[in-house]
Amino acid sequence: MPNNRIKITINVKNSTKLTLEQALNYFHKHEFIQIYGIHRLIPLNTLIELLNISRSSFERTLFKNDYFKYYEITGENLPRNKYYVDQKDLLDFFVNHCNLNFNKIVYNDNGDKLVLHRLSKGSISIKDKEYLAELLSSGAWFSSKMMEDKFNRTRAIISRLSNVIDSVTFSFPQSNRHFRRYLIYQPDDYYLHIIKNYEKFTRLIKIIE
Repeated sequence: MPNNRIKITINVKNSTKLTLEQALNYFHKHEFIQIYGIHRLIPLNTLIELLNISRSSFERTLFKNDYFKYYEITGENLPRNKYYVDQKDLLDFFVNHCNLNFNKIVYNDNGDKLVLHRLSKGSISIKDKEYLAELLSSGAWFSSKMMEDKFNRTRAIISRLSNVIDSVTFSFPQSNRHFRRYLIYQPDDYYLHIIKNYEKFTRLIKIIE
């Protein structure tokens, strides 16, 4: 059996149960954060929403394997959420075990050429992982369906955007299903401009593997 669950009991002296936000603030000031070297906790329920995946898909990976630690935090006056993962462990897991690829778009010094860097396990830096983790925590990883709804475009139009805006792809261990998530952190007008001028942007792009 995998041995990646860490059970923590915390009894909070409070007149009412803490909200999830209050609990996270409390946890991050608690000594167990330093003891286990935790960077930032993400509740499992929140993570599933942020990744826009089924709960069963992720729980099979989390609970039945030993790829990274998760924390079961229970006790008096805590919210119902009891499972948490560390943001850093999560991104390490994606890079090391989920074949994560990062399509990273940058402009050249003159601002008139796009360069698409296709980064994978050996070329994704610590800074890149921190950047991806922050985007995930802020809700910036968008599935194709979320993109279709947000920008009112068809799947065919959305699918070609992976060459002109930042995105990641990954697949869970022992799974043949591949996921793509677009990294949406600019104002909507920025992406609408790219969608409407897609052909122009593809002529500007230079791909570096």
